Amino acid sequence: MVQMSIVEPSTAPAAAGVGRREPARIAAALDSMGSLPVLKATIRRVMDLADDPEGTVAGPVDAIEADEAFAANMLAFANAAGNARPISARTVRQAVTLIGRRATRQLALEAATYGFLERAPGNGRQSRGQMYLHALAVGQAAASIAQQVDLPTETLHLAGLLHDVGKLVLPMAVSEAVIDGIAAEHPFGLARAESERREAGVDHALAGARLVRRWGCAEEVVEAIAWHHDLPAADAPSARNTA
Repeated sequence: MVQMSIVEPSTAPAAAGVGRREPARIAAALDSMGSLPVLKATIRRVMDLADDPEGTVAGPVDAIEADEAFAANMLAFANAAGNARPISARTVRQAVTLIGRRATRQLALEAATYGFLERAPGNGRQSRGQMYLHALAVGQAAASIAQQVDLPTETLHLAGLLHDVGKLVLPMAVSEAVIDGIAAEHPFGLARAESERREAGVDHALAGARLVRRWGCAEEVVEAIAWHHDLPAADAPSARNTA
């Protein structure tokens, strides 16, 4: 396992620095990200209604339709070819009826994440046009695997969607040119994370974990994001979720 810390990148596991004080340039970049639209009030309401065992499709439909901008975006995303499971629906009610309440929960999160990552600053030219598609693929795969092996599906779906969100932070903390250079040489994987640590003092996994913790995500989501390039010890609480 590659070891790191904020001060000396070769001395501690990557996720060990999640709770430590950020270097000033990382803190400033995190501050500039603001709150997470993915977890806005409309999404939370849809999630709560979808999780209600006695609920009907009317609840999520009413919550979505009350937010006209989000309703339009979600319906467009549901029918888009870029969505891994596009549906054919003319209205939100049709969409929810076609896929059911539980799938609507995932669809709402994916639509909001897609819109956020597509427009977010700091993505860098090398990643732009790919990051949100990768996020959707990993989120959907994580949810599917979690369901099959009896892990928390909703938690890992969100962790999968947001696992690379730290890639938005690093260009603002260092520079877009530097991060683009890293991405061009190492588009993905541990080699990229190691290069980021050398240039920024943290990699995108740790930066992302710190960001989603600020956003109020569950600790299980934070840990899965933090460790997604450096798996924790097999007996660590986060090991199965991260794997």
